[in-house]
Amino acid sequence: MNRQDGYYDSGADGGYNAKKHLIAAGCDAVELTATYGTPLVVLDELAIRQRCRAFTRGLKDAGLGGGAWYAAEVNPAQTVLRIVRQEGMGLAAATLAHARAGLGAGFPGEAILLYGPKSAEVIERAVQLGIGRVSIDSAEEIEQLQQSAKSAGVKQDVLLRINPGLNVPLHARDSLWGCVPGARFGVPHEEALGAVKRIAACPNLRLAGLHAHLGSQIESEQPYIAALEQLTDCVVLAMVVIGAEVRELNLGGGFPVRFARDDDPPPVSDTLGELAYALRSMCQRKGMGLPALSLTPGRAVVQEAGTLLTRVEAVKRFEASGMRTVAVTDAAAPDVSNTAFQRRQPMFALANRVSGELEPCAVADRSSSPSGFLAWDVTLPRLREGDLLACFAQGREPWPTSCATAVAQYGRASLINRRHEDDGFLSLEKVPARLNH
Repeated sequence: MNRQDGYYDSGADGGYNAKKHLIAAGCDAVELTATYGTPLVVLDELAIRQRCRAFTRGLKDAGLGGGAWYAAEVNPAQTVLRIVRQEGMGLAAATLAHARAGLGAGFPGEAILLYGPKSAEVIERAVQLGIGRVSIDSAEEIEQLQQSAKSAGVKQDVLLRINPGLNVPLHARDSLWGCVPGARFGVPHEEALGAVKRIAACPNLRLAGLHAHLGSQIESEQPYIAALEQLTDCVVLAMVVIGAEVRELNLGGGFPVRFARDDDPPPVSDTLGELAYALRSMCQRKGMGLPALSLTPGRAVVQEAGTLLTRVEAVKRFEASGMRTVAVTDAAAPDVSNTAFQRRQPMFALANRVSGELEPCAVADRSSSPSGFLAWDVTLPRLREGDLLACFAQGREPWPTSCATAVAQYGRASLINRRHEDDGFLSLEKVPARLNH
């Protein structure tokens, strides 16, 4: 997709049209920004739908019998939620706000999974909202859920989230942050059987399955297989010790995306095929029935579908040897907290023209923050003020309010979130009356 080193007369995204303008989500990038301004994130609706189908159909084709639940925290825009619902995915909500957004987007309560650490108040409100599944994150949540379900007069389906405690090499912990020993999510795997016993003893709770989430950008099926070993061990113990039936295993998300130029993620279907083979072999070896396998992908659904279009406001070149050119853009970079993406360079292209003269440069946002860089080290055509840059794989959580968002299909775009001007924050703040003097 990084087509900055030549002219491609192509109809594909990342190529250039006859005007030598970059194509983004099937649209002329220059025409998009002439209509909606910059910075602008363009979401490719067809790409999102294709990624949804990769998971829903992939699970079906692999004979795994489970479902795919979109992790709404990655991008909870109502437009995105409606697309994934139409493609047959459920919704995995990290907060009640995401769960309510899902209800507003047309998801029925039984198609929503609430996960992550939860207070007693959140649990009570989730049960009242009719959230179909709740992933128990700690032993303390079991009794709280039982009390809330009893008060509501319902039998609540729950998953038990387990931290497999995998000892992974140090260099891999940027990706596998969700399961390293001491991670903040889930019940430690050595305490899982005790938690299953407590759930089984609660008359208003129904154990639907076990849940684990390993992290982001997991490029091999081996960590998933290691987690499956832990989860199936727990299934066998639960069956033998207390006769509890576990019908589903949810392996979370973490499927890799093409974020940087050298990324080469395997097809989802290949990974699911490997997991299906491994799970069947484990079940045969351990004498247990085959549970359904479910997933909660987030970035793997929307990240590659988004392209940021941003205008170059200034180009700073330095005479000193070794000093890199800095292109200052009108974008305001969002905070990137996931260490699997922090130190990697996203893909860029010049969107308004083509040029064969290349130079290494850094791309900065317009803030004065030391971390306000979109990329530290990329190679681009020799830039000038007014150029339009495209940054690929930017469909994750919404950018700051200074950035507009549009969704496009078949070369036609619609604005879904307008851009606030620089002084827009003034109208958003409500000043306490005691300070109005």
